[in-house]
Amino acid sequence: MFGFGSETHWQTVIFSASVLAMVAAASIFIPGDGPHARANSKAHWGGVLRAFKHTDFRPAVFGYFGHMWEIYDFWTITPLMIVVML
Repeated sequence: MFGFGSETHWQTVIFSASVLAMVAAASIFIPGDGPHARANSKAHWGGVLRAFKHTDFRPAVFGYFGHMWEIYDFWTITPLMIVVML
């Protein structure tokens, strides 16, 4: 039904993705905060910038971003390569 080259309507894909997004939201919302969460804790966005000042942190993060770019690039070009080779 959902295989390569199937005749699935775009509405089915959008509906399925929406249902899965709601399931994901429920799986986060229902259990609640973990045992180590502080009450009234707010995000400190300055901490993101301070983290990049650590010399051990930067190479790890940029390596991760580069790796993810590589994966997205591969999965973007793969369908085109398959179509061209067929």
